[in-house]
Amino acid sequence: ALLVAAGGETRDRQEVMIRDAAGITVSGRSLVLADALKSLGSRGRLPVLDLAIPKLRELPQSNRDRLIALVKDLADADRRMTLSEFVLITLCRRHLGRDTKGAPPVKHRSLRTVSNEVATVVSMLVHAGRSRPEAFERAMALLELNGQLLRPPAELNFSAVEAALYELKLLAPLAKPAMIKAFLAVVMDDNGVTIAEAELMRAICAALDTPLPPILEPPLEKS
Repeated sequence: ALLVAAGGETRDRQEVMIRDAAGITVSGRSLVLADALKSLGSRGRLPVLDLAIPKLRELPQSNRDRLIALVKDLADADRRMTLSEFVLITLCRRHLGRDTKGAPPVKHRSLRTVSNEVATVVSMLVHAGRSRPEAFERAMALLELNGQLLRPPAELNFSAVEAALYELKLLAPLAKPAMIKAFLAVVMDDNGVTIAEAELMRAICAALDTPLPPILEPPLEKS
């Protein structure tokens, strides 16, 4: 329901996708819920997801895998990926994906070996919050990663960002707090955090297996 379009051909395609994957009953309920949830606005997206996740985690892993695949297909139905869709997919993968025991393996000991990936995520945050380009330079300078360039939006597709987050997840744990601090500096560039920025930071932290900065719970919306 959180991914169903308001109407048009995209909604029709999504209805067929849900029906094929989960049956006509789930499809019908999803469309009804999609219309009902619109009144909650953007603030209601993640609280609704938070209510659903514990029950979904009770499903067998094979069912959870199929649900994650359906979520990705629904987001792709209009052949473009919005930030809210990226957040929802990332959180579903984090909370409903196959459980792994222990911390992720360490592949990168220094931020310098993942400077390209850091620049990709910082660029996404700059564009998502419509921050000033200088915010990118300051964030990279905080991490002593000067020399990287702000990526244009055209380069920040889902696959590129997903690949960057995967490599950053494999960064040594002691290097991650400074990186999260630099990310936060970007979203706080104009002294406030929008709902979209707070959601994006939550997805990033979930993907990296790092705690969410306390200032982002609840988000302080910019005027």
